[in-house]
Amino acid sequence: MTIHTWGRSKSDFNHAWLKNRFIVSLSKARKVLEGAVKDDEIGDDLEALFAEWPLRKAEAQKLLDDHLQAASPREQVTKILGTNLDSELTDWLAELAHRRWAEAVKPDVRVTKAKEALASLDAQVQLFVKSTAHVKLANAGDKAFLYLIELQSAAVSVGMAFSALGNGA
Repeated sequence: MTIHTWGRSKSDFNHAWLKNRFIVSLSKARKVLEGAVKDDEIGDDLEALFAEWPLRKAEAQKLLDDHLQAASPREQVTKILGTNLDSELTDWLAELAHRRWAEAVKPDVRVTKAKEALASLDAQVQLFVKSTAHVKLANAGDKAFLYLIELQSAAVSVGMAFSALGNGA
């Protein structure tokens, strides 16, 4: 996977789905539970997003698994120098560029933090879904409201962790 492909996929998950759909819907649900707005459809909206969650979670995990390879400058160095230098020297320079990048950026630490945030969000999704099963959101009660706050916080943490990954070298 190239960094451009990875970056587009990351943007689709992090911005298009997580921040602009999921977190926005959680914010709206919170306002409904607070009584600040009336929206009879928010429960259905959340249910649809929760139905998408297993696929979106798998997508996010794949992005994290692919990040080190996609974001490394190794491939770019090979492309740029590969036609002008001997392959052994190109490989050595590509590996050097990768190591310098890994030392400076610490992508493995960022990926680990993002994986932890994703696992936390998954746990919060499961808890919220379980707590509101067979109950209309407006009647879910204080416990569901507290779970919603935790869910929203976990989603924001995932968004920040994915943003911290950047878009490459």
